[in-house]
Amino acid sequence: MVNLRQRITIVKDPLEAALRKLLKGLIRQSRKSRANIADEMSLRVERTISKRMVDDWISPKQRARFPAAFIEAFCEVIGDDTLQRHVMGARLRGIAELREQQLTWLADSLRAELLKPKPQRKPKGKRPRKS
Repeated sequence: MVNLRQRITIVKDPLEAALRKLLKGLIRQSRKSRANIADEMSLRVERTISKRMVDDWISPKQRARFPAAFIEAFCEVIGDDTLQRHVMGARLRGIAELREQQLTWLADSLRAELLKPKPQRKPKGKRPRKS
């Protein structure tokens, strides 16, 4: 017979630990409270998310896992797409980074072109007569 009061041991999964650490760091960097993040995420995913749920997602002592379906809402709420990039494969991350480099180059090129001094034109008016 199984003892229901027996303590459940949580397997220390390095990937899970890395995700919890990342979530915790992103929340800290956002400077938003976990309650505020929960409220804003609730509006985006149209489900109730409590501060306690957010606490459980980042706690290494809890079994609760962060739902993949909430990644986009979480990133929007905290204003950082690091979590989205974390779960992307290396190929997609490389494509995204290449695209960003291309956009940066394009923006820099356009900015340089717009800020380039225009050549001075000769003033229109009367020209000296040739004799």
